[in-house]
Amino acid sequence: MDQKKLILAGIIAFAVLYLDVSLLLNWQINTLKGMNPKIEQGRKEIDDLKRYIANAKIAPPKQADKAVKPKKFVSEGGIPSLLNTISDIANKNKVSILQIKPLSEPQAKDDKAQASSNLSAVSISLEASASYHNLGLFINQLENSDVFIVVEVLKISVTPGDYFQQKASIRLKTYVKK
Repeated sequence: MDQKKLILAGIIAFAVLYLDVSLLLNWQINTLKGMNPKIEQGRKEIDDLKRYIANAKIAPPKQADKAVKPKKFVSEGGIPSLLNTISDIANKNKVSILQIKPLSEPQAKDDKAQASSNLSAVSISLEASASYHNLGLFINQLENSDVFIVVEVLKISVTPGDYFQQKASIRLKTYVKK
């Protein structure tokens, strides 16, 4: 009887080992293979960050006594050109623009100063997707461009399923010549 129990225990141990190798081990290997692209993307983000840090160290420090260049205002017919400039800055910083559209702002009747000036406010709605650091570079270059652009509203959320990508809803404000 002891020999039958030993054989039965051996068969059960072999069955458990077989099920473990055939089911769980295959599932674990497939899960690890699925993580490989995410690991590569993380490595790419780290390399981009290292390059950004290296460029930041190389860039000459700004001098406080430099004269500030005045910002330009685009004409009403220059809005498509401005949108193209924004798109170029986005492409340079690896930012994907999902949607961009200008929004005219109604002029307030009691705002006599703006009514008498030759400028009118234009907001630009922008939906974009990028890594956090690339998004920061994009916004920095927008505000430091030759054209007067201000980030009025900025909402950042994580892209579902990809924690390295951020989805940003941005409202820019600029003034155009009448």
